[in-house]
Amino acid sequence: MKDFYSILGVNEKASQEEIKKAYRKLSKQFHPDVNPEGAERFKEIAEAYDTVGTESKRLDYDNKKNNPFGSMFGGGFRSQQRQRPRGGNIRVHIELSLEDVFTGIEKKIKFCS
Repeated sequence: MKDFYSILGVNEKASQEEIKKAYRKLSKQFHPDVNPEGAERFKEIAEAYDTVGTESKRLDYDNKKNNPFGSMFGGGFRSQQRQRPRGGNIRVHIELSLEDVFTGIEKKIKFCS
């Protein structure tokens, strides 16, 4: 998967405004009218901005990038879960200490029907 943040020269935690500024700077630098040899780089920059230039597309890209199973099974487990019929909501109350929250803890929950 292409790293669109590095193509734009920004950090993954960059704000949308920083991404926009980087895109504008690079697109001016590599635009084919200004730099005939920069056409391929310009396309790459445009693709990167199209993918991370808006919050919704960026969130989708980040989820796919950070999910090692993203390309399996037609888009990962997330898309598979959407296809399952949903039952009623279940509310569970679990008490956690502050230490559990910071260090992480695994708890088993048993559901009886």
